Amino acid sequence: MWSLSFGSLPLWLAAPLGIGLLTWYGSLQHETIHGHPTPFRRVNAAIGGMPLSLWVPYPIYRLTHIQHHRHGGCRLTEVGHDPESFYLPPGHLARVGRVRRAMLQANCTLAGRLTLGVKSG
Repeated sequence: MWSLSFGSLPLWLAAPLGIGLLTWYGSLQHETIHGHPTPFRRVNAAIGGMPLSLWVPYPIYRLTHIQHHRHGGCRLTEVGHDPESFYLPPGHLARVGRVRRAMLQANCTLAGRLTLGVKSG
């Protein structure tokens, strides 16, 4: 019996296919939070809730993304109001310890975001 899995593909092919799949699915998850592709929240949650990515569980992503939009778009990226914002209030880095400062600064880099997590502010 013939079967296809990412493990049976060469890395040069599996990596771009995996990147494409996870990018598309992340976009689909975002749409399910906004009431698409169906008008039914439970159906959308079933579609978007499959754990294909490992960084943010769907219920947490849904909650923080709804909070991100709670002010009708008026406070997007506003410090202290937007849970998806990485901006810090003026002087914040000067008031935290060395370890916390290093973590916040590292989280401003791609490597930091990939290793430290989605938000450490």
